[in-house]
Amino acid sequence: METMIEQPQSMTDRAVQELSTFNDMISQVLPYGLLTVAEAGIGQVEEAHKAVKKLNAAIEKKRKELKQASLDYGRTVDSIAKQLTEKVDGVEAKLKAERDAFDAVEKAEKAAKEAAKMAAKQKRLDDMVAEGIPVDLAAADLPDEEWMWWFSKAKKQAAEIAERIAEEKRQAEAFEAAQRKEREELAAKMAEETRRQAEELRVRAEEIERQRRADEAVLAEQRKAMEAEREELRQQQDVIRKAAEEKAAEERKAAEKKAKVERDAAEAARLEALKPEIEKAELFANELKDAASKILEKLGNPDWSDSAFASVELCVAHVIKGVRGH
Repeated sequence: METMIEQPQSMTDRAVQELSTFNDMISQVLPYGLLTVAEAGIGQVEEAHKAVKKLNAAIEKKRKELKQASLDYGRTVDSIAKQLTEKVDGVEAKLKAERDAFDAVEKAEKAAKEAAKMAAKQKRLDDMVAEGIPVDLAAADLPDEEWMWWFSKAKKQAAEIAERIAEEKRQAEAFEAAQRKEREELAAKMAEETRRQAEELRVRAEEIERQRRADEAVLAEQRKAMEAEREELRQQQDVIRKAAEEKAAEERKAAEKKAKVERDAAEAARLEALKPEIEKAELFANELKDAASKILEKLGNPDWSDSAFASVELCVAHVIKGVRGH
């Protein structure tokens, strides 16, 4: 029979296995989350709280216990690795210094070559400018033989162009001088024409100003006459308005007087027509007051007799007023 060799368990597998043992205990305390003091009472709630708190502490303790091994392992690895790297740091530093020195020399040589190349190129560019040749960066990088051929040809072309430009400049200057002379002559003519027109305008403006002043004088006289006419008309209108107002006031007074006479006559006629009824009402009033007075006297004139008699008199007055119509 072959012997089975048990494989060593990794720290991860061990952690998963040992922490998984808490699942059953967690399942047991999960229903505690539904407890309330109102239904279960404070005692049961406190016991459940202690059990959950104890389980939480056990999980935390197991976490620290399982993690401690990995922390010790990490510290051991770091310590040994530090000892090893310290042994090779010196060798690495020396080799790096050698490489840096080689790179510095190589960089300096390259920079010197580049500087010489740039100086030669700059001289070619300066020669182009000095000879009046348009700057050509590509030509400045040509090999020496090609550069000499190109420079000789370009210098010749630049000289020809310079001569042509000089001739064109002379022609342009001559043309400009002729144009300037024509402009000056034209400007002189225009200045003379402008002065003549300005003088004509000044004379015309003086004539217009004299005419304006004369017209204003005439308009002022006309306005003065119109103001006088308006003032006379206003006075006439005031006289007419006052006469109309006085007439209207007299007519209003006459109409009011006539209306009053008519109202008085109508009231007298109405009262005359109502005279029999008024006499009956007055007779009724007197008899009513006599009857009230006798009744109160028969009752011994109690304290409220004055108030009662006053009410009777008020009633009588209303009756007479009703008969009169006001």
